[in-house]
Amino acid sequence: MKKFITIGFVLATILVVLGGRAFPAKADATAKGVVYHLYGNAGPHSPVVLIHGLACDSSVWRFQVPVLQKKGRVIVVDLPGHGQSIKPHMQYTLRLFADSVREVMDKAGVDRAVLVGHSMGFSVARMFAIMYPARCIALADVDGVYEIRPESAHDRAVYSRMVQDFIAPIHGDDFQRDQFMQRFIQGLFTDETPERLRRQIRGLMLSTPRYVADSALENLFREEDWKPCPRPGLPVLAVYSNMAGFPPDMGDRLCREYSDVRMHVLRTPGHFLMMERPQQVDKLLLEFLDTLPSQESAKAPAS
Repeated sequence: MKKFITIGFVLATILVVLGGRAFPAKADATAKGVVYHLYGNAGPHSPVVLIHGLACDSSVWRFQVPVLQKKGRVIVVDLPGHGQSIKPHMQYTLRLFADSVREVMDKAGVDRAVLVGHSMGFSVARMFAIMYPARCIALADVDGVYEIRPESAHDRAVYSRMVQDFIAPIHGDDFQRDQFMQRFIQGLFTDETPERLRRQIRGLMLSTPRYVADSALENLFREEDWKPCPRPGLPVLAVYSNMAGFPPDMGDRLCREYSDVRMHVLRTPGHFLMMERPQQVDKLLLEFLDTLPSQESAKAPAS
C-alpha cells in the first residue's frame, strides 16, 4: 500500500496544463489502491465524478476538468486496473468499479455527486446509482454503453450468442486477440477524428494490461447487471455521437429506466466526443449542472 500512497504524493505535485493555464490537482489513493485526482473547491455546482471507459484512464477528461472545476469540486478516477491504480489479477466487473467510485468519494469526503461516465464509464455510473441511490444526484451519459436486453427468452438467448461471438477473440491466441483489439479501437473513430488523437487513444488502450481489458469487456455484458432498475426521479444528461451504429431509439431506451432524460446527438465526432468536441460537451455539462440544485455536502476527507 505504501507504493500507492507514494504515487499519490508524487502526483499531488504535478500540474495539469490545459489551454495555456495550470490547474493544480490533489492526487490521492484509497486504501485499496484506487488513484483519483481532486480539483477545485466547493462552489455553486454539486460535486462531479468523471469516470473513464474501458482500457482508458482519467486523462480522457483533460478538456473538461478546467471548465468544471471553476464551479465546484471535480473528482477524476482511475478505475481499478487502469491508469495509476492497482492492477491485480481479478474479475473486473461493473460492481467492482462502482464500489471503487464509492471508496473514492468516501476518501475525498464527498457524500453525494453527479456521476459523468464515458462509454463503459456510464455503465459504471449507472451501477453506482443502483448500488448507492442516495449518493447519486444525477447521471451524465457521454456516448455511454447502455444495454437493453430482449424481453423474450428466445431473443435473449440469440442476443447472448451474439455477445459471445463478439468477444470470442479475446479467448483466442495473441494474434487473434491483437487483431480484434485493432478492429475494436478503429471502430471508435470516424473520418473526422484527428490522427493525433487516434494515436493517443490507441496507445492508451493498448497499454492497458490484457487481463484487465479482457475481463472488463467480458463482464460488461453480464446479463444480471442489465436488469431494468427504474429511477424515474433521477435526472440524466445523454450526449451521443451519430457515428455508424448509433441506435436512433437510444433516448427511448434510456427512458425505460429514467423519466428525466435530456438527449443530445452531436454530428461527426467519434466515440471520444468529449475530446473531439470538448467545447460542445463542456457547454452541455455546464448547462445540465446549472439545472441541478447545489447539493455540496462534504465530510472531512478520511485520513
